[in-house]
Formats: sequence, structure tokens, C-alpha cells
Amino acid sequence: MIRDVISAGKKQFRVIKKMWGNKKEKEWWREVVKEVFQTSGYDLKSSFDLIFEAIFKEFSGGSSWGIYPDVESTFLNLKKQGLKIGLISNFDSRLEILLDEINLKQYFYLL
Repeated sequence: MIRDVISAGKKQFRVIKKMWGNKKEKEWWREVVKEVFQTSGYDLKSSFDLIFEAIFKEFSGGSSWGIYPDVESTFLNLKKQGLKIGLISNFDSRLEILLDEINLKQYFYLL
């Protein structure tokens, strides 16, 4: 049963990605960031695109994220016990790369 769910999930993800690609999620983030600046009283005008690209890139990599000190040891212990861990998230398509950069991807059986 779990293999069927995994297989169906991967297939559906590929279908959705073909339909929407990363462009839609990036545009969604662009609107979020624009609203944050505007409601904070900043009108960045012509520099917004440059600033947005820098912010989007910054949060795509592991250097802007951190994990609590006991997370890796907890995942390692769970893995040693033979447990398979899956991750369900509302993050965007950058999640897998991010998890790899912060050395957590290896602990997940399913993303």
C-alpha cells in the first residue's frame, strides 16, 4: 500500500510540475515578498526585482536555514530502529535541495 501511495504521489508531482512548473511558485513568492515590503511602508519600485531575486536565491540554500542540535541525532536513532520517515510539507520545489544541503535528506524515505 505505501509503495502505491509513493508511486502515485511521484507521478502526480510530475504531472503538476509539467502543468505549472516552478514559475507559478516563484510568482507566488514574488507577490508575498512584494506585499511584505509594501505593508511595511517600503516602495522599492525599480529595485524590487533585483531584491526579490536575491531573497529567493538566499532562501533556496542551506545557509539561511538552521536545525536544532538534537535533530540529526534523533533522525539517526529513528533510522537505526528501522523506522521509515516521510515528510509532508507546504514548502515549494526547493525543499529537496535544501534538505540535501543541511544534511537531512538522507533520513527521509519519502518526500
